[in-house]
Amino acid sequence: MIGLALGSGSARGLAHFGVIKALKENDIHIGCVSGSSIGAIVGAAFAGDNHLGLEKAYRAMDKRSVRSLMDLVLPRSGFMEGERAVKFISEYYGNDSFEALNIPFLAIATDILTGKEVILKEGSLTQAVRASSAVPGLLTPVKWGKWVLADGGMVNPVPVSCVRALGAQKVIAVNLNHHFFSHPKKDKTPKAKLFGKKLSAKNKEKSEENSSSLDWLSKLSQPFSKLDYPALINFNKWVKEEPLPGILDVLMASVDIMETQITENRLAIDKPDLLIQPNLSHIRFLDFHKANEIINEGYLATC
Repeated sequence: MIGLALGSGSARGLAHFGVIKALKENDIHIGCVSGSSIGAIVGAAFAGDNHLGLEKAYRAMDKRSVRSLMDLVLPRSGFMEGERAVKFISEYYGNDSFEALNIPFLAIATDILTGKEVILKEGSLTQAVRASSAVPGLLTPVKWGKWVLADGGMVNPVPVSCVRALGAQKVIAVNLNHHFFSHPKKDKTPKAKLFGKKLSAKNKEKSEENSSSLDWLSKLSQPFSKLDYPALINFNKWVKEEPLPGILDVLMASVDIMETQITENRLAIDKPDLLIQPNLSHIRFLDFHKANEIINEGYLATC
C-alpha cells in the first residue's frame, strides 16, 4: 500500500491538489493519507473523494474572498476565530466523519499544554482539520477533550511516520517548507512619501496642493518644530527609517523558520520513499488567491 503524507504550509498547501492530480494521471493509487495543517485540509477532502470540489473553490478565490474568511476577534489566543473558514471547507467533508472516508486518514495536531503530537482519527472531521490548521497566534486553538490543540506542523510538519503507522509500505511525502520565503525587495521610499502616494491616488486635487507628501508631514509637525520633544525626535526617525515587516509577516516568518527546521530533522529520521518539494518560496502564507499558480507548481514538481 502507498501512503501519502501532506505537509503544512498554509496557502502553499494548495500545491497538494497539483500533486494529487499528477499521481492520478500516472495511475499511482494512494491507500492512506495523513496531513498537518493545510495538508489535513486537503487530505481529508481527498480521503473522502471530494478534493476536486474543494480545489475548484480555492481556484475561484480572489483577494476579497480570502479576506472574507478572516473573522477577526479581539486577540486573546489568536487573531481569527476560524469559523468562516470551517464553514467554507465543511461542505467538502461529506457527513463529517472519519469512518465514512474512502481511505484511512489521520490529522496531526499539537497539544499546546504538553507540546506533544496528537493524532486525530475519529470524531468530527471538520473540527479535527480545524485543530490541525490552527496556526499559532493567527487562529485560536481548539479544545478537544483534555487537549488544547493547534497546528500539527509544530511537531510533525510532514507526517511520514503517521502513514507508516497506517500500514503503508511505500510513502510519498510533500514538503512545502523546503524553500524559505523570499521577501520581495521593499520600496525604500520613506513612509511619509508612501502615504502621500496613496493619498494622491484617492484625491488628486488635494495632492496637487502639496509639492510632496513630505510637505504634508512637515506642515503637521510645524507647531512642534521649535520644541525639542522626544516624541518629535522619534517621529522624525520613523519618517526616515527603513520599513520593517508587518506583524503578520513577522508571525508567519517565525512559523516558517520553525517548521523548516523541524521538517529537516523529522525527514532525516522518517525518510519517505519519494519526496516532492515544490518551489514555493515566492508564496506568502495567505496567498490563497494565487491558487492556480500554486496548484500548477505542485503538479510540475510531481510530473
